[in-house]
Amino acid sequence: MDISYYVTIALLIGILCGMVFGDVHRERTNKMSGRADPLHAMTHELKIDHDYLRKIQMGVKRFETRKDDRDYQKGDFLLMQDYDRNKGYYINNGSRDKNQVMVKVLDVFGRTDSEKEFCKSGYFTMSIKVVE
Repeated sequence: MDISYYVTIALLIGILCGMVFGDVHRERTNKMSGRADPLHAMTHELKIDHDYLRKIQMGVKRFETRKDDRDYQKGDFLLMQDYDRNKGYYINNGSRDKNQVMVKVLDVFGRTDSEKEFCKSGYFTMSIKVVE
């Protein structure tokens, strides 16, 4: 047997080990994040009132309560865009950075039975952090 036989065997063993240990890591990560595919966190585009947007941008507001109508999960991103509810359109003051903010969902609260008593029915709260 020549050396290529042993190289082929070594490569196959390496591939099999990578598949097994990769699956274990992926399964552990899925359990921690709650998302079916944590490598592909979702980005949700959301409308938000001007005053709340400014508070998030300043770091004063670190939570967001929303209707539980999407699959929001820990690790997801929220692109929050300045919206004038009375006029019915997005606010654009010439600088896109001022009119939107990207935040990461750090945790969710209000989905388990023990937490539901603290949230209005059909709503939940997310802990958020501005993405720099």
